[in-house]
Amino acid sequence: MESLDLKVKNSQKFINFLQRFAPIEQTLLLELRTDKMLAKANTTIRDVVKYSCIPLEEIFEEGTVDTEIKIGIQNISKLCTAMKYFADSFTFKIFFKELNEENVATGLALKDDKLEVVLESSSMRIFTPISDETINNLTSDDLAIATFKFTKENQARLSQLLGFDSDAKEVTISLESKKGKLKACCKSFKLDIAETEGDDFVSEIGKKNYAFIDKEDAICYVKENMIVFISNESDTKTVIANPLD
Repeated sequence: MESLDLKVKNSQKFINFLQRFAPIEQTLLLELRTDKMLAKANTTIRDVVKYSCIPLEEIFEEGTVDTEIKIGIQNISKLCTAMKYFADSFTFKIFFKELNEENVATGLALKDDKLEVVLESSSMRIFTPISDETINNLTSDDLAIATFKFTKENQARLSQLLGFDSDAKEVTISLESKKGKLKACCKSFKLDIAETEGDDFVSEIGKKNYAFIDKEDAICYVKENMIVFISNESDTKTVIANPLD
């Protein structure tokens, strides 16, 4: 068994990255590549798909690594809690072995001069891989019928109103664009949220799925059966499919 030691210099950025995926599932397939760390996840019924990537140099002292490794995180919240036990600088140790011509983590250790925390890794068998090609195809602007900019301020305002509307039976948010104006509509309110470019449209997203969007300024592509949210503040992309009838 081999191991790789990485010196963490900004644990909060590491935690923030992991927490993007926690609302979807506590397990996570983390991919360590030459100069970046990325992850992809989807809900059980695949009506939400999320991708996010961060340069290694933003988290670790090492900006590049020679060994690419797939890491199965058993519990995102537990790993984030473990990191909070340390000062901002500590060692993130990955134990790994070769499996099917890939390096796969078998365990993790977080340690400094006074403390060591050991965590098991999940088996690759529990994950359904999402290819880079799939993410690129889902999040491209090909076949988009309209686009709009969705600011985090308007996202927060919509979240507040969804709380106000929480007793309504409807489980979806209707997004209605007419003459370049986009409204988010529920039983108790209609909110202007953006100006649109392209065709008029009516689309829907589930109220629960709206919670999976990162509260960051985003450009959105409206497609026939989904909306793609591309963050302007990070390399994060979220795809939300229209609810099934």
